[in-house]
Amino acid sequence: MYRFLCANHKGIFVQYLTTIGNRLYYRRRIPPEMRELIGYKELRRSLKTTDIETAKALAAKLNNTIERVFATMRLELPQEVLNVLMKPISRKRKKVIPDENLSLGSNLFLKYKQEMVAAKRWIPKTEFENQKCFDLFIKICGDKDVNKVTHQELLTFRDKISRLPPNSNVNPRFKGKSIDELIGMKHQRLLSRVRVNRHLIVVNAFFKWLVQHEYIKTNPAHNLILPKHRVRADEERERYGIEEIRKIIKCVEKFKISRPERYWIPMIAIYSGMRLNEIAQLYISDIKQIDDTWCFSVDDDKPDKHLKNLSSKRTVPIHANLLNQGLLKYANDLHVKKNERLFPNLRKHNKNGYAHQLGQWFQLFNRLKITDNPRKSFHSLRHAFTDELKQAGVDSSIIAELIGHSHDTLTMSRYGKRFGVRILLDAISKLQY
Repeated sequence: MYRFLCANHKGIFVQYLTTIGNRLYYRRRIPPEMRELIGYKELRRSLKTTDIETAKALAAKLNNTIERVFATMRLELPQEVLNVLMKPISRKRKKVIPDENLSLGSNLFLKYKQEMVAAKRWIPKTEFENQKCFDLFIKICGDKDVNKVTHQELLTFRDKISRLPPNSNVNPRFKGKSIDELIGMKHQRLLSRVRVNRHLIVVNAFFKWLVQHEYIKTNPAHNLILPKHRVRADEERERYGIEEIRKIIKCVEKFKISRPERYWIPMIAIYSGMRLNEIAQLYISDIKQIDDTWCFSVDDDKPDKHLKNLSSKRTVPIHANLLNQGLLKYANDLHVKKNERLFPNLRKHNKNGYAHQLGQWFQLFNRLKITDNPRKSFHSLRHAFTDELKQAGVDSSIIAELIGHSHDTLTMSRYGKRFGVRILLDAISKLQY
């Protein structure tokens, strides 16, 4: 993008300065009658300076030289050539249509999304889910100027999504149905309060962004979130019991050779508390020895790896049971076969990363072999890990660092150093299933 500067230097009016980056350039369009002879539409030359006064002097001098060249060319051109070259070119002027779509919700949400992705605030899964939430908002409220969206409209939006069934966009039974038609149907289940609030949080965050960037003056999406049911935070998702974890360990043993990812990923989750995608995206090089301790390096140092947030980047010591089961040998065998990733059978999904295949398998395995409790899932392994350490008397700040949560206090989060791997290993060693 060019920024033209005008200046008067020693009585000579200069209007051919422009900046590209932090450098100043001389830039001037070539007269139409000379473009065919010269072969260019404009002249551009770096003035090799960032000082405006120096640039003005250089531009004025260069401009005088170019004016003389142009004058000489005009004198030397045959009159018939000049007549042809200077003949006005008949062309239809493009009608300038003011961009009335700049304030449309869809256009601004695209800008918002691009900013979040560029800042690495959203991983691909978050981007996909937030876009899906916003698409439903557009479907119900319409794609309009964001300044015209009212709080009352958003209350109506909340009411309508509260009366929708789950998976209405993929269930064949609902194909071709409008929102009002879906609401008018009888459904055995409706969207959970958590899912409804998920949509509202996305909309509220978008309108907050609009206020911050002064597209709108006030946020119409305030106070939309529905209050949670009176359930304690530690009861929102249940952990696996000790017997269930032992059952998982026993059931996945048969996959150790034939489908190693089905064995190692649940085992690593049981003994590390790592998230599913954190494990599924591991590279062999993420197994490192630090202070004579074998560890997992949880990071996003490669383009195909993503973390949930900044606190997720961490080092997790490897439990002795994983080493005893041959994790290092498994990794070394892959390395010998020129593999880079720890689970080469997994393919990256555009929404769920490398966790997609294993997550689908575990969901079915969990219901068939382990439990029919809908509040127990792969993530319940992480809850079990956390709770077992808590019951063993491990300090909460150590647990937070192991599972990739930020510290609760400003003092610990800003000034406290990371725990040494030996301290973390001592904590993990307390796990005895």
